[in-house]
Amino acid sequence: MVVVQTPAFAADQATGLYYEKRAGEYDEWYTSKGLFAARDRLGWDSEVAQVVELVANLPPVRTLDVACGTGFLTQHLRGYVVGLDQSPAMVTIAQSRLPTGLAVVGDALHLLVADSAFDRVFTGHFYGHLPPKDREAFMSEARRVASELVVVDSACRPGVDSEQWQERVLNDGSRHKVFKRYFTADQLAAEVEGETLFDGDWFVAAKVQFLVD
Repeated sequence: MVVVQTPAFAADQATGLYYEKRAGEYDEWYTSKGLFAARDRLGWDSEVAQVVELVANLPPVRTLDVACGTGFLTQHLRGYVVGLDQSPAMVTIAQSRLPTGLAVVGDALHLLVADSAFDRVFTGHFYGHLPPKDREAFMSEARRVASELVVVDSACRPGVDSEQWQERVLNDGSRHKVFKRYFTADQLAAEVEGETLFDGDWFVAAKVQFLVD
């Protein structure tokens, strides 16, 4: 009998534990250090720099970064910035990078934020982890609290399944299961009903302007 694991992420306790444990080493994924140093990722460092530049060039507005992680990208947003993540360890690191902003622990699918409190919701490498119902909840919340959404996520690459369960190994040797999706730039833009901001080999990004009722 084949057991099919139901995709889960934002509300999954095991996933939350994984990211709490990963906080201190999370940036190694971006910077190609630790377990990522030996990976063959041609063009990776250049694309990370391009994504950082993309984020830094977004107009300065009131921005809520949902699932901000360590604030690796959050720190480059201009304007008043609030980073939100479910992991206290991630939030502690993010706050150290936001001297004029704020990082808080919170639920990405149930934002304790007033309607239209921000101009933009930003999220990096969060949307692509969400199963269908959580995607709907996230998009609904983003639309409620801001007039714009910017999504950065992982590009679909040859030979890589676009939707999969991954086994993630941390520096301490512990193993964790995480649901993950990969996108073409056109696919991401179409799915969030927006426009393409970045189309790379490793990263894609899209922007959505929500219609005001």
